Amino acid sequence: MSKSSAGQTKLFLPYGQTSGEAAFQNWSETVATVYDLDVSRQGVNDFRFGFSAWHFGSLVLGVSQSDRIKFWRSPQTIARSGIDHYLVQVYEQGSFRSHVEGQDMVVDTGDVWIVDLSRSVKNDDVSFRSTNLAIPRNVLAPLLRDPDAVHGMKLSPSSAIGRLLSRYLIDLSRQAKTMTPEEATSVARSTAHLIAGCVGPSIEAKPLARHGVGTAVLGNIKAHIEMELPNRELGPEYLCRRFAVSRATLYRLFKPYDGVQGYIRQRRLARCFREIAAPQNMSRRISDIAGQLGFTDGASFSRAFREAFGISPTAAREAGNSFLATYKVNDQNNRGSGELSGWLQGLMKY
Repeated sequence: MSKSSAGQTKLFLPYGQTSGEAAFQNWSETVATVYDLDVSRQGVNDFRFGFSAWHFGSLVLGVSQSDRIKFWRSPQTIARSGIDHYLVQVYEQGSFRSHVEGQDMVVDTGDVWIVDLSRSVKNDDVSFRSTNLAIPRNVLAPLLRDPDAVHGMKLSPSSAIGRLLSRYLIDLSRQAKTMTPEEATSVARSTAHLIAGCVGPSIEAKPLARHGVGTAVLGNIKAHIEMELPNRELGPEYLCRRFAVSRATLYRLFKPYDGVQGYIRQRRLARCFREIAAPQNMSRRISDIAGQLGFTDGASFSRAFREAFGISPTAAREAGNSFLATYKVNDQNNRGSGELSGWLQGLMKY
């Protein structure tokens, strides 16, 4: 990690500087902060990887380049990482198939592609170069009419807004090292508004699944649910009173999320996963963590947890221990990549 001439925090790992196992380890250290990765090691002897990143206020701007690799974001990683960002990417090189919650699509060279990191996505293997901007949900979502409609959205370079946004993000990455911290903070605010302006027309072209009150109210309710997850009274009646909406309206708003009770249960399970796998909670009993979030029956909790994440609560704790141990070993044996991973982990939880 280094400082650029403008004083912006910068990470730089030149593409091709290392190859083979060392390059794969650098890639793993970096991408494992956000994505699951293919560890088959096929063709690893010729593997190359490069990465640069800058801090723009609460935004992270980066450029990455990789030889052929497969990566995805699973429910386990979503719950474990605690990252709640949108990732806006411009693929300068590379074309691949992606599977976004049951929908298959092709991302082509030149496309601007948006991923909601709170939701799952799986990409086929690809060699690529991309410019990437990670934006916290609380920065971008208030600017969008329907924040849940952008996951998997693709803006083609054949469209005016696609060309505008791709050129802007690529040029921003080239100018990042010349900006002062004050300029970068100002640009970050403008960038969030530009992205909202570009994706807005695409959202409006979709049939919205929202009725009654606006999605701003839905966003407020979801944020309140997140804060009140340990509250045993949290449920439809509580939310109707708190937000002065009818039960019918509340049910319509949460219909796309398996109902309001289903959404609350999903968020509680996700919080349980994070708490169970967190290194600072390794001495806490799993049953105590589950009980604090309303799961009083151990057997029912274990079944629900396995259905949601494909592994048991005990396996989630073991995965957290393994991840921590791996990070510590890598940090000792390869200070550069460990520092890179630690910086990204902290920054993406900004």
